Amino acid sequence: MSNHATTSEWIRRLPGAILPKTTGSRPRLCWITVFLCFAALLRADDRSTEILKYTCANELDRRDITLFKNGTVRLREGPWDDQKIYLAEIGPEAVEDNIRVLADAYAVASIDSLAEPALEGAHGLWTMRCELYLALPGLDPFTYSYSKLSIPPLKVARLVAIAEDLTVHIAPQKETLPAGYEPQLGDVLRTAEGLRFEVVRKTADEAGVELRGIDQPLIIYVGLKDLDKAFVALEERGAQ
Repeated sequence: MSNHATTSEWIRRLPGAILPKTTGSRPRLCWITVFLCFAALLRADDRSTEILKYTCANELDRRDITLFKNGTVRLREGPWDDQKIYLAEIGPEAVEDNIRVLADAYAVASIDSLAEPALEGAHGLWTMRCELYLALPGLDPFTYSYSKLSIPPLKVARLVAIAEDLTVHIAPQKETLPAGYEPQLGDVLRTAEGLRFEVVRKTADEAGVELRGIDQPLIIYVGLKDLDKAFVALEERGAQ
């Protein structure tokens, strides 16, 4: 069988492929059509291929950061019935830089056998469960799940930090605490996941504050210098 005949049979097996009837001439138009179709499929694949995805969610809220192969960075956050989506684009060089950084972090992480199952951690309606998904070129996909209330391995934390750093590309669209914010009794602060906490009191050393969960039955302690990292908005000002 000739190469031309073999190629024609291969094209016929492609979904939706149609070969024009010919009388000895090569179907050049069909070749061009098939090439363009494959090029379009490759571009579409880049738009939907996830390189990195970090998700934290519970029954009420979800927050995820995704880096796609074509350079799109997506931040999706808020209650399940009112998700807000923020998008940004980074160039091909930035994508390659991120892939190199992730590959370095993953290579170090592999030494510590992160492929072992993660600990189950805390469970419950209000508990945020997090999952890190990494799909680097030439490597098997890597997934690690854990409770937000537990502490992930240091190497996983490094990969999560890289994911969080991607949000700087869309930071102008994000909410932040007021500049120079000083907490006072009764202030209601909101996290990026949409959870609200009320300031109860300052810690004994006055270096942090104790907060009571409004949406979750939790008591947490946050350092004053870390408030802008833990919360994104001042929902309500307490009484003076």
